[in-house]
Amino acid sequence: MAFQSLPNELFFIIAGHLSQSGLNALTQSCRLFHSVLNSTLYSKNIRSNRSSALFWAASNGSCGTVQIMIANGADVTIRAEPDVLAQRNLSHLSRYNLQRNRCSMTMRQSKHKHVTAFSTCGTTPLHRAAERGQEAVARCLLDNGGDMLAIDAGGYYPVQLAAYQGHESIVRLFLERGFQPNTLSWAAFDPSALHSAVSGGQSGIVKLLLDHGANASLTKDSKAIAYFNRSPLDLAFFDRLPNQMQQNLDSTLGKENIHSGKEDCALLLVEYGIPFELLEENRCLLSAARRGYIRLVKALVDLGLDPNQEHYGQTALSCARGARCQELIEFLKPLTNPNAKKKRKRRAASHENTCLCFRVIEDF
Repeated sequence: MAFQSLPNELFFIIAGHLSQSGLNALTQSCRLFHSVLNSTLYSKNIRSNRSSALFWAASNGSCGTVQIMIANGADVTIRAEPDVLAQRNLSHLSRYNLQRNRCSMTMRQSKHKHVTAFSTCGTTPLHRAAERGQEAVARCLLDNGGDMLAIDAGGYYPVQLAAYQGHESIVRLFLERGFQPNTLSWAAFDPSALHSAVSGGQSGIVKLLLDHGANASLTKDSKAIAYFNRSPLDLAFFDRLPNQMQQNLDSTLGKENIHSGKEDCALLLVEYGIPFELLEENRCLLSAARRGYIRLVKALVDLGLDPNQEHYGQTALSCARGARCQELIEFLKPLTNPNAKKKRKRRAASHENTCLCFRVIEDF
């Protein structure tokens, strides 16, 4: 009796004793087995392998596989991590957020708010689709209950991964579905989509978010430690701590492209109305000169920032020399104030004469 002639009930019994890989091989051996056991294959993957096929499909853009998994009962909000690890990730993020803030009462309220919003944290299929730029899969997941405000182990929303990697169509999709661009996540250094876009040097996404009402001077908490409380403008001049995502982006886009992109981001933030006092207070001109941002330095000087402003003995010109940016040096050199230099020399000479007079008096 041929194996294909067996009743379907026997196929299901056999399938129940096979591993995931064995069942997959059997379904691919002939059309009969595929038609009979394909649904069993996906159901087994959901029950025994935590919907690994759904994560694979989200990463690789296979909408058909995503739809089949959903039809067989897959939960689109499932985490890639086991439940125990996902809960541990949430506890770690809670402690981290508590430790880095000075105001315990504010953070207790914030913690209570976040715990009611998040039961666990970890990578969802929507995170995978957003990070890889799979727009069709992301749309399908959202249509079937995908959570835009789910956080992964780093505290990031899916839209932040898309913004950091430069997937503008994904960010636009989230905005169309009602995502508020000033929503803060639990991420340490880039707690909003605008922060993430600036960190990755994605000027197109920065403009998109600003057009949709993102706050260019948004910070996580006015009472937080300054190092953890940077605005998007600060991140345009600040190299984020290295991590795997940063290394992947460096290898994909190149550090030069990111450097140029951050200057474009800073120009957009300045253009969209960063207060003049904030630009002056944060010594943005010195930072721009230190990083060799020629166009940004010119724009800030045109706005009225003083190129002769000193901070710990450094001026924009000295920062440009440190960066060895000849074009910037040539631009700033004529702007140095010779009158201020003469006044400093006169003060120094007057101080020397006063000291000389005191010495003469002491001799007498």
